[in-house]
Amino acid sequence: MRQDTIAERYARAFLDIGIDRGSLESLGAELGRVNALFQESEELRTLVSHPSFDVDTRKRVLDELMGRVVVSPTCRNFIFLLTDQGRVALIDNITRVFNDLVDRHLGRVRAKVTVAQPLSELNKGRVERALSKVTGKEVIIESEVDTSIIAGVISEVDGQVFDGSVRARLNTLGSRLRARL
Repeated sequence: MRQDTIAERYARAFLDIGIDRGSLESLGAELGRVNALFQESEELRTLVSHPSFDVDTRKRVLDELMGRVVVSPTCRNFIFLLTDQGRVALIDNITRVFNDLVDRHLGRVRAKVTVAQPLSELNKGRVERALSKVTGKEVIIESEVDTSIIAGVISEVDGQVFDGSVRARLNTLGSRLRARL
């Protein structure tokens, strides 16, 4: 079975638990904190995947780490289930899929926004409102700075790209001028 399929099954199960308990947002934040531990530590990734460490050793280490990042018993038990099933190495995929499922469930969408300079809170709010009007959903912006766009905004939402950059306008103008020559 493909890793994405496996990750989706576990993420869906965790989503169902979060829906039943009314704690989607907090479970997502907890899962994100645990995932961050894995992403930051090569040693932890080795511990959970190396066959020389038994499940009890893995759980003891994970229990101590989860105590440091403060997770609920629900999240702790989920991580232990992943450990028991030999799936904890998929935590990054599971976290990504879980966040996507939560966004879909709550009617949200994430937008990748590229700007020439960091967005002020005021401008971020304007972009969020404009994209919300276009998509009909709540938009969460993940911004990135790229000075090559000169000015303006490039937004990507659900596979749609809205290019309002000066670079794009200059390219269009250049194409029109070349076509007339």
